[in-house]
Amino acid sequence: PRTAAQAGWLDALLDHELFYNSRPTRAWPIVIRLDVDYNQLLLRITGRRCCPTCGRIYNVDFLPPRVDEVCDEAHGTKLVTRNDDRLEVLQPRLTAYQEQTRPVADYYQRTGRLISVNGDLPMDDVTDQIYRILEDHHA
Repeated sequence: PRTAAQAGWLDALLDHELFYNSRPTRAWPIVIRLDVDYNQLLLRITGRRCCPTCGRIYNVDFLPPRVDEVCDEAHGTKLVTRNDDRLEVLQPRLTAYQEQTRPVADYYQRTGRLISVNGDLPMDDVTDQIYRILEDHHA
């Protein structure tokens, strides 16, 4: 859900589906939020480049191609920046997140179902944390 109202509606639906139509011991779903430093987020998104031929994703700051702005796999294809990855497109999206989506996280925090993961860690560490959370939740 992108708004707190949608989260409430989803909870009402899940309450009915999970608790009236199935085993009463089933656990409520959890929400996992990836917390990423704002400046790190900007670097990750605005630095993202993709190959229009093979679809491989690069980042000019963290995972650059061997030759600047050229795909390693697709025989010299020039990398492109997706429209959504441009700063002028990103800023309104981040503002919308603060205004609309952040209250959803607050809603789930109040219900005790929000679990935060440090998204600034290496990808494998983040993945491991998420798997542990899911395993613990379903144990």
